Order: sequence, then structure tokens, then C-alpha cells
Amino acid sequence: STNRPEWIFLQFALAKLGAILVTVNTSLRAAEVGYLLNNCGARIVFSITEFRGVSYLQELDQSGWRGQIVILEEGSRSWDDLWELGHT
Repeated sequence: STNRPEWIFLQFALAKLGAILVTVNTSLRAAEVGYLLNNCGARIVFSITEFRGVSYLQELDQSGWRGQIVILEEGSRSWDDLWELGHT
């Protein structure tokens, strides 16, 4: 994935919340991603849309995992939107 400042803020925020951060290797494909996310009990995924020709959204869609996806890219949700999402 790309280097973005949001990843660092996200890691600190998750630690502050007491949430468990599970990283997903970007070379995994749909079946492997589905297994990982379903077995760890993930409820939300923070991601970018694609990198190096791989559509992460397509992989997530085909993985069988169903949960909240937050896109961390220009033009996606603002930090205020994320704050509100966390309080709903």
C-alpha cells in the first residue's frame, strides 16, 4: 500500500480505543483475505482502492467478508465523517 499519514494516525487512534489492529498482506487474494478477516472477527477495514494494479475493493467484495469499509484516499471521507461514524 502507499505511504500515507492517515495510517499513522489510524494506528494511534486504534491503540487509544483499545481496538486490535490486524494488518493484511497486500499480496493476499480474495479467498485468503476472506479467511483472515472472517476468522479474526474484523468489523471494519481501512483501505485504499487499488495499488499496483490490484483492486482492493474488488478483492474485498470477492472475499466473502461483510463489514464496514473506509477508504483512505483523496476525495473520500473526511476525518469529521470518520469521527461521526465512530459515534453511531
